[in-house]
Amino acid sequence: MTRKNIIDIGLGLILIWLVIGVMRINKPTDNQNVISANDKDLKRIKVENKAWEGKIQLLPANQDLKVNQNFDMEVLVDTGGKNLGAFNMYLDFDPTQITIDTSRGIDTKSDTGKGFDKGLDTVDYTMMSNSDDIDKGHFRFAGITASGYANGKDKHLIVIHAKAIKAGNTKNLSLRVNELSDELGHPLKGDENK
Repeated sequence: MTRKNIIDIGLGLILIWLVIGVMRINKPTDNQNVISANDKDLKRIKVENKAWEGKIQLLPANQDLKVNQNFDMEVLVDTGGKNLGAFNMYLDFDPTQITIDTSRGIDTKSDTGKGFDKGLDTVDYTMMSNSDDIDKGHFRFAGITASGYANGKDKHLIVIHAKAIKAGNTKNLSLRVNELSDELGHPLKGDENK
């Protein structure tokens, strides 16, 4: 077994721990940050958040949907000049309106990776999603890396594949951020915590 295989196995185990052990379905607490698109004219969400250095964006923030329409959503982050070593988040949605399309994504043969593709800036990340709670309106996803860190503005983390169940729009989606940490596992902190 090579050193790279050992590192990959270790990162995989850590990621499994993050997704299964840490990410629990619950209402957002003071430690979680919710980004919602409630303004129908809003095309791009830019939320300045004091929990970390930069900003999180869910694109597009609002789009009209037809019945059975496939569509993609992208999550971008501004790391505030820090290396992004790990992240875990939820996409919360109305399950009577949309669902995550688990027939598309990087790994449609197993439970890891269903419903998403890696972003342009996370090709070196080990990523996982948990599709168990899609029927309840929650899609959990996480990523971790030991090299090739995303660092800078508008870093593309993930493309989430979804499908409209009925006509409507995406304005009531929310992105819940549980963790953004650097390569040493330290949370990315805002100005008030420096």
